[in-house]
Amino acid sequence: SIYLSHNLGSPEDLLASLKWLQRAADMGHPEAQCGLGAAHLVGNGFEQNAEVAATWFRCAAQNGNSCAQCNMGALYAQGLGGLPLDFKQALRWYEASAEQGNADAQHNMALMYAQGLGGLPCDLVR
Repeated sequence: SIYLSHNLGSPEDLLASLKWLQRAADMGHPEAQCGLGAAHLVGNGFEQNAEVAATWFRCAAQNGNSCAQCNMGALYAQGLGGLPLDFKQALRWYEASAEQGNADAQHNMALMYAQGLGGLPCDLVR
């Protein structure tokens, strides 16, 4: 995971890192699941595939990972990863993430309030 987040080492290090990340994700480790989703989303060591990314983000999000919850919100808000454009689902995931203190999710929720998306009243104060 350090290799993936800091681009350190050689291509062989990337393959080893992905192997261990995959093993941890398969064992249900939420941070590894989120990391694997991110690698698939941007094509870091894998062919870029937003649908596979969404699958891993959902696993991690359901296991309580706030970063993955925020990412699920973003995928729904944009209709990416084979998911429908659904602001209510986006809000649901952003709220779960924001409640854990994720600043990105809090920011995205503020944007939704400012625009009145997802059934929210337009509220520039909140």
